[in-house]
Formats: sequence, structure tokens, C-alpha cells
Amino acid sequence: MNPRQFLALLALLWLSAAAPRAHAAEGKLVSWGNNFFGALNGIPAGVFSSVAAGAQHSVAIRPDGTLASWGSDYQRAVSDTPAGAFSAAGAGVAYSVAIRADGTLAAWGDSMYGVLDPPRGVYSAVALGNYAGAAISTNGSIVWWGNTGGEVRPVPVGTFSAVASGGLHNVAIRTDGTLFSWGEDEYGVLTSTPSGTFAAIAAGGFHSAAIRTDGTLVSWGSDSYGQVSGTPTGTFVAVAAGAYHGVAIRTDGTIVCWGDNSRGQLNNAPAGVFFSVAAGDDHSVAIAKSPSEQIDYLIGLVHGMSIQTPVKNILVARLKASRAMINARHERAACALLQSFVSLVNSTIGRVNGPQSTQLIRVAVFTRTLLGC
Repeated sequence: MNPRQFLALLALLWLSAAAPRAHAAEGKLVSWGNNFFGALNGIPAGVFSSVAAGAQHSVAIRPDGTLASWGSDYQRAVSDTPAGAFSAAGAGVAYSVAIRADGTLAAWGDSMYGVLDPPRGVYSAVALGNYAGAAISTNGSIVWWGNTGGEVRPVPVGTFSAVASGGLHNVAIRTDGTLFSWGEDEYGVLTSTPSGTFAAIAAGGFHSAAIRTDGTLVSWGSDSYGQVSGTPTGTFVAVAAGAYHGVAIRTDGTIVCWGDNSRGQLNNAPAGVFFSVAAGDDHSVAIAKSPSEQIDYLIGLVHGMSIQTPVKNILVARLKASRAMINARHERAACALLQSFVSLVNSTIGRVNGPQSTQLIRVAVFTRTLLGC
């Protein structure tokens, strides 16, 4: 795009740009990691508000409450996905459980250990381990079913606000913010549960992770692949745990992964900003924020770079033009502007700001993908 074309497009956007749309916690799905059993196959199009990952399959909820499942269809974990509206979902080894709009549970997939026969009642949250499920009733108590016989007790007593299930262990947040773990105590995953107050939790194969109320992250249990010792610093808004890896969303929306990378669980993490993440055995899935929010993140990156002011102003102007085209629903024009932004980064600052320029380009290319370019 030459300067004359760019100025003409700027004139157009001032006439046609609509007001930015508020983020409604919905976006497109992105998945990475191991695809040996088809965990990355058939990722559904459209936008989603939440997602859960099982061993080799995943399930997500659309804004209208309907479900979509993909990945391995072993024991019909994908093809038996029920119709209707749901408020939450969990995924296990080859089965899933979701909470209907009326609060009751629906289960499908592998019926081993009775996991498809959850207790009756009305629930607000659900989490699935290998072959055991846990759900929080509307009165705050936890119910537990499936393969619970060999797991070390005590069963949780009291009221809880969140629950997560791993291989053979579980962790929940009490209503006072403290943690309670139960199940099998492999690698001290129960006895090393940290004290303090927490806002979010995740349970992996033999480890757990949690976000403290100050946003910092802590992991405990097995450290066989650095899934505990490699826990990143900083502040976070979401966390998930796979068999031997962890993934979290920083407060700026970017994704960080740690632990096992034998199947691309870390190196293949996407660029951009996200609001939801889940982890299976050795794959992960996240929901991206809107293209406009990706542009906002890019603008912040450019402002933070030590480059000449005229170059910075041109880059920011190109991004603002792209955002205006997105808000005006002129996706093709936005794609062209983003491509010109990438070219401009390469020609002006690419050689002297290698890592930063690479990040700018990766996020811009990711945003173009979200736009369907």
C-alpha cells in the first residue's frame, strides 16, 4: 500500500468508522500441542465464551449456550455432544459433563466407572479428572462421583466457589478463598497444598496450580518436567494444567506456558491476547480476544518500544486505521492495513529490534487470521 492509498483509506475510515464494540467475553478458538490422537482436529468456527479440555478432546460453549466438541471421538466423546443450552462444561479422558441451563448435569462419552451417571441436583460448576467428576451444588457443597474408591479422603466438607480435577486428585477454593485438596497424594500434591487465599485453580496429571488473590501464580506436586519449578512470575488472570505442563494468561492477556514441551505444548503457543484457556493431556486451547483488542495490544507494544518518534507515529496510525476498519466491519480493508503494518515493521525497525519486531509481526499476522484474511 503506497502513501496515497493509505491517506485515501484514512479519509474513508473517518467517514465510516463505527464506535468500538464492548468486549463481550467471546472469541475464536486457538489450539496447539500434540495432535497424535486428533486433539487439534475439527476446531469449530465461530465465537465461544468458555472452553474445557479433556485428554484428547475439547468442548466449548457458544454465547447462546450451545456446545461444540472436537478432537478424538473415542467412545463418542465428540459425536454424542448433546443439544440444548448450557452454562458450564468439563472434559475428562474420553467423556464430558456439562451443566444445563436449569442447573442439572448432562454427561456423554466413555461410561467407565459410572462417570456418565452424575448425581441429581442443581449445580454451578463442574470439573472432571481421569474417571471421576466433581461438581459444586448451588448451596456451595461438593459432590464427587466415578472412580473415587482408591483415592485418599477426606471428601471436602463446607462451601466452595471453584473446583478443579486432575489425574487422581482434586483441588477446590473455599468461599473464604483458602484451598482444599483431596484424592491420591502422589508427589505431595495434597500435603503440599499452599496456604493463603486464591482466585483461580487448575489440576494437572500429578500437579496443581493456583492464582493467589494478588495475581501471582503458585504450583505444587510433581516437578518431573519443570511444571512446578518453571512456574512463571508476574500476575495472571487464568490458569490451566495439562498432564505435565501448565499454561496461564497474564494480566495483559498474553499466554505463557511451562513444563513439558515434548509435543509442542510450549513452543507452539499462539501470539496475541486471550481471555480463557484450558489444557488437556498434552494440548491446550484458548479463546482469543476480539481483533480490535489485538490491535489495542499492538498499539501498546509500539508505544513501549525505543524507536524514532516519526516511525512510531506512523506505525500507531496504521494500527489505529486498522482498528477503525474492524469496528466499521470493513475486514478486507483492515487486513490490507495490517499487511502494510507488517511490511513497514520489516522495512523500518525489523533489523534493529529483532525480538520486539518479531512479536509485533506475529500478533499482526494472528489478528489477520482472526479476521479471516
